[in-house]
Amino acid sequence: FDGLLACDGERSCPVHACIGCSLHIDNELVGALTFDALDRNAFASLSDSSVAAFAALAAATLALEMLYIQAAKKGE
Repeated sequence: FDGLLACDGERSCPVHACIGCSLHIDNELVGALTFDALDRNAFASLSDSSVAAFAALAAATLALEMLYIQAAKKGE
């Protein structure tokens, strides 16, 4: 991801730490969640259970959005 974060309007910043995990809804892979930081130690104290909690919240949000879209289509 180096070069993908803007430091300001004219230059990019190097990413020094990144982690990621898969997102699943009903055992189906629906996406990925990534965490990126400029500080190489930004995630040193982040536990696996914290990452799993973030992933569960993100997957739940996607699931709710999918339900909302389905309900909106039925109402058309």
